[in-house]
Amino acid sequence: MDFLSIINYYTVITGSKVDLSIFKPVVYIPLIFTIGFNYYTLDYLDIWKNYNQEFDQLPKKKNIIGSWIAFGIVLIIIMNFIFSFYCLDWKARKDQTGPYAPEIVAQERREDSLQKAKQIEKLKKIYGEDEK
Repeated sequence: MDFLSIINYYTVITGSKVDLSIFKPVVYIPLIFTIGFNYYTLDYLDIWKNYNQEFDQLPKKKNIIGSWIAFGIVLIIIMNFIFSFYCLDWKARKDQTGPYAPEIVAQERREDSLQKAKQIEKLKKIYGEDEK
């Protein structure tokens, strides 16, 4: 999630569009690095067993404090991720791109007008006003 947040902020700040595809180096290099690092440190070296033993020996109060700190960090990461998408949406509105492009907005307004006109016609038929 943090990687996507970084790309979102980069897009907002620089104004350039980043094409995310699994075949682009900007995607697969960090992905390979992250998977390799996690495999080497946690699975290959079996460090997770040592971490488990260390945390089992901690007093309950310290464990609760550590749990709240971890929860806070995860919450901050998730909020950062959501905020980065908010920034992207704000930029799209400002630049009138994507779903906020003038031609798309005009098309949606036309469709809404036609839908409202059809609803009015149906209501007129229901109440018998179309015969007057």
